[in-house]
Formats: sequence, structure tokens, C-alpha cells
Amino acid sequence: IIIVVAFIVIVVVVVVVLVIVFVVILIFVIVIFITVLIAIIVVVVVVFIAVAIISSCIYATH
Repeated sequence: IIIVVAFIVIVVVVVVVLVIVFVVILIFVIVIFITVLIAIIVVVVVVFIAVAIISSCIYATH
């Protein structure tokens, strides 16, 4: 009986650890994805603003 209980406890601990690891990895991936997404949006906006300023300067000089 003690062996069975020990086995059950080990299985439960392993499952819990795996779930925690999975959740942590999932959160990590989501955070990285959001960061990359924000970075891309910022780059696009900056490029757009830069192009607008440059084009307006070109129009102003001509």
C-alpha cells in the first residue's frame, strides 16, 4: 500500500511540474509574441512618419 501511495504521489508531482513548466513556457511565448508585435508596429509607425516628413520636405523644396 505504501508503494502504491508513493507511486501516486510521484505521478501527481510529475504532472503538476509538467503543467507548471508548460504554463510558464506558454506565458513566455505569449510575452515574446506581444513584444515582437509591438516592436513591428512601432517600426512601421516610425517608418511611416519618417516617409511622411521626408515627402513633405521634398514637396516643400520643390
